[in-house]
Amino acid sequence: MVSVMRMNIGKNGLTDGAIEVIKNAFKTHKQIRITVFKSFTRDREKIREIGEKIISSLGKKHILRIIGFTIILNKS
Repeated sequence: MVSVMRMNIGKNGLTDGAIEVIKNAFKTHKQIRITVFKSFTRDREKIREIGEKIISSLGKKHILRIIGFTIILNKS
Protein backbone atom coordinates (compact mmCIF):
# COMPACT_ATOMS: atom_id res chain seq x y z
CA MET A 1 0.00 0.00 0.00
CA VAL A 2 1.30 3.43 -0.95
CA SER A 3 1.55 6.01 1.81
CA VAL A 4 -0.28 9.08 0.47
CA MET A 5 -0.35 12.60 1.87
CA ARG A 6 -2.97 15.08 0.75
CA MET A 7 -2.68 18.85 0.85
CA ASN A 8 -4.37 21.88 -0.67
CA ILE A 9 -3.28 25.08 -2.36
CA GLY A 10 -5.73 27.90 -1.72
CA LYS A 11 -5.87 31.63 -2.21
CA ASN A 12 -2.32 32.20 -0.87
CA GLY A 13 -0.87 30.05 -3.62
CA LEU A 14 2.34 28.06 -3.36
CA THR A 15 4.41 29.46 -0.51
CA ASP A 16 7.94 28.63 0.60
CA GLY A 17 6.44 27.00 3.68
CA ALA A 18 4.30 24.71 1.51
CA ILE A 19 7.38 23.61 -0.44
CA GLU A 20 9.15 22.78 2.83
CA VAL A 21 6.14 20.73 3.98
CA ILE A 22 6.25 18.80 0.70
CA LYS A 23 10.01 18.14 1.04
CA ASN A 24 9.58 16.88 4.60
CA ALA A 25 6.54 14.78 3.70
CA PHE A 26 8.58 12.71 1.25
CA LYS A 27 10.60 11.41 4.20
CA THR A 28 7.58 9.33 5.26
CA HIS A 29 5.26 9.28 2.22
CA LYS A 30 5.71 7.92 -1.30
CA GLN A 31 3.00 10.03 -2.91
CA ILE A 32 1.62 13.52 -2.34
CA ARG A 33 -1.64 14.74 -3.87
CA ILE A 34 -2.13 18.49 -3.99
CA THR A 35 -5.57 19.87 -4.79
CA VAL A 36 -5.65 23.37 -6.27
CA PHE A 37 -8.72 25.26 -5.07
CA LYS A 38 -10.83 27.58 -7.21
CA SER A 39 -9.84 30.48 -4.97
CA PHE A 40 -6.30 30.23 -6.36
CA THR A 41 -6.75 29.42 -10.06
CA ARG A 42 -8.68 27.40 -12.61
CA ASP A 43 -6.05 27.93 -15.32
CA ARG A 44 -4.54 24.55 -16.17
CA GLU A 45 -1.34 26.15 -17.46
CA LYS A 46 -0.84 27.88 -14.10
CA ILE A 47 -1.36 24.54 -12.34
CA ARG A 48 1.32 22.97 -14.59
CA GLU A 49 3.69 25.86 -13.69
CA ILE A 50 3.11 25.21 -9.98
CA GLY A 51 3.87 21.52 -10.47
CA GLU A 52 7.07 22.31 -12.37
CA LYS A 53 8.16 24.73 -9.63
CA ILE A 54 7.64 22.04 -6.98
CA ILE A 55 9.55 19.42 -8.99
CA SER A 56 12.46 21.79 -9.61
CA SER A 57 12.78 22.40 -5.87
CA LEU A 58 12.59 18.66 -5.04
CA GLY A 59 15.10 17.33 -7.54
CA LYS A 60 15.06 14.74 -10.29
CA LYS A 61 14.03 11.81 -8.06
CA HIS A 62 10.36 12.74 -8.31
CA ILE A 63 7.65 12.29 -10.94
CA LEU A 64 4.92 14.85 -11.69
CA ARG A 65 1.42 14.06 -12.97
CA ILE A 66 -1.50 16.44 -13.25
CA ILE A 67 -5.05 15.14 -13.39
CA GLY A 68 -7.69 17.86 -13.57
CA PHE A 69 -6.95 20.26 -10.74
CA THR A 70 -4.83 17.80 -8.76
CA ILE A 71 -1.03 17.68 -8.79
CA ILE A 72 0.31 14.20 -8.03
CA LEU A 73 3.94 13.82 -6.97
CA ASN A 74 5.64 10.40 -6.64
CA LYS A 75 9.06 9.28 -5.49
CA SER A 76 10.81 7.38 -8.24
